[in-house]
Parts: sequence; C-alpha cells; structure tokens
Amino acid sequence: MVKNYLFVAVRNFLRYRVSTFINLSGLAIALTCAIFIYLFIYQELTFDHVHAKKERIYKVIAVENNMTNNTTDYTVVQQYPLGPAMQEELPEVEAFVRL
Repeated sequence: MVKNYLFVAVRNFLRYRVSTFINLSGLAIALTCAIFIYLFIYQELTFDHVHAKKERIYKVIAVENNMTNNTTDYTVVQQYPLGPAMQEELPEVEAFVRL
C-alpha cells in the first residue's frame, strides 16, 4: 500500500513539475528560516553559559525615550569611561569588560 502511495506521489510530481518545484522550494526556505531563527535565539540566550560564575554577569543597557514618536530604544553601547567609573563608585562591581 505504501508502495502504491509512493508511485502515485512520484507520478503527480512528474506531471505537475512547476507547482511541485514551488511547493518544495517554499518548504525548504521555510525550514531554513526556522532553523536560523532557532539557532539565533539559542545563541542569544546561552552566550554566557560557558563561565563558571554566569549568574554574576550583568549587561548595562541604556534606555532612550524618543518623544517624537513615543518609542523606547534599548542599546548596549555605552560610553568609554562607564566601566572604570562603575568600578570606582559601586563596591559591588568587581570587574568590567567592554564589548
């Protein structure tokens, strides 16, 4: 019975080549996009899991409120003297690194 289903499927694929190509290429592109999105999210969530004290790592994020269109932007880019100033002013900061 499975042999019959495969035979009918191959016959339809050969009969309707253009629509088969469109369907298969769309499926391949969708699967590729899904895999890339998964890998990107996985990398973003686990980039600091290699460190022994990963629960003590923090990232400083700047929040900018845009008054013209009422949006909020979050950026990771900070000024150069922020790291040394935080280490001098805050006793909780043991070390810093710039990315």
